[in-house]
Amino acid sequence: MKKLTLSALGLALLLLAPGVFGAVKADFYITAVEPKQVYPGEITTLNITLKNLAPEVAAYLKATLDPNDVSPIDPIGASKKYLNKAERAQKSTEYFGLILRGDEITLSLPIYVNRGTSEGVYKTPLLLEWKDTNMQDVSETLQVALYVKGEPALKIAKIRTSPQELKRDTENNDVIITLENAGKASARSVRIKAAFSPPFSEAYSNSDADFVAEIKKDKTYDFTLSVDIDEEAKPGRYVFPLMVTYRDENREYAFTEDIVLVVESEADFEVRDVKTSPDPVTPGADFRVNVVVVNVGQRDAESVKAVLKTKSFFTGVKTDYLGDIKVGESKIATFELEADRDVMPDNYENDIKIIWTEGEKRLEQIDSFGITVASRNNGDVLAKAAGAAALLVVLTAALLLRRKRR
Repeated sequence: MKKLTLSALGLALLLLAPGVFGAVKADFYITAVEPKQVYPGEITTLNITLKNLAPEVAAYLKATLDPNDVSPIDPIGASKKYLNKAERAQKSTEYFGLILRGDEITLSLPIYVNRGTSEGVYKTPLLLEWKDTNMQDVSETLQVALYVKGEPALKIAKIRTSPQELKRDTENNDVIITLENAGKASARSVRIKAAFSPPFSEAYSNSDADFVAEIKKDKTYDFTLSVDIDEEAKPGRYVFPLMVTYRDENREYAFTEDIVLVVESEADFEVRDVKTSPDPVTPGADFRVNVVVVNVGQRDAESVKAVLKTKSFFTGVKTDYLGDIKVGESKIATFELEADRDVMPDNYENDIKIIWTEGEKRLEQIDSFGITVASRNNGDVLAKAAGAAALLVVLTAALLLRRKRR
């Protein structure tokens, strides 16, 4: 930048004799803009370098950025600003507020880039106003071009699980988290990680995290985490922090948001007091099995039925419909069976499947119990022993009665 020392007489000549410098008004050009690239939501300082390329001088120059608010680039504070040389001219006689041909001056303005601005080049008007050598007002509007680099903006759009309802004492439950890019640029190197704690835990190594290389703007991506749930988990809501990190070409981003997983209450059954009649069962005999089924869970069970799965030695009716069983309630499942005449004496393990519905879901669980088969001989001995005992009781009673009569 040139320095010029003028006398009062010289200044008068400049102002009164414009023809010396030519009749053309001052003409400003933008020679440099920094920064050239900005981001939505960013606050920064915009430095604009201006140069007077005309032969005429400009006095008391001032600049106004975006006077009609047509651009997403907004000045912070006063939009009008006297340029540095003009400001100095008011305090000294070095420049007398004059910008000569070839002079460069710099305007520094704090600006804010409106959040939500789409990626692209935006031209922001810069209004310049000054006085010419005749002290007449002159103005010129220049366009400051800035490239607004769009930012990615990820958010959690949806959370779902597979299965839909999470139950205690289950493994490999998938938690599917949908992220949406609502920003103006692609999000790259997107990683999520959940900080699970009991009763939830990783189903396998690193199953609490997931990664994708890119989510383009206006697109979504489903991340899948996998968890196990402890046997002792109680029904209710569990809150875990989810950390999301990503980047664009120049910046890194991160946020943490809580996710909620719900362990549902459920029906749970115990099989108690299994009885056969007669007991023990003998080959070739008909017998009945009574099984007490108790709902020890936290939810009522609807349309409950018990299905008996036995060895082929036992035939008969193996399904009993129990209806609804409320929490804490018990019902007896009854099966009328026949033992094959060739079944060997032994204790036979049998499965009983409890099937019920919760809403639209069909659930089931399996328990087991034993049926003891005795040999026919053992059965006959027992029958004869029971008959002999009964006869002995009758004879003893008759003898006592006879003694009393004497």
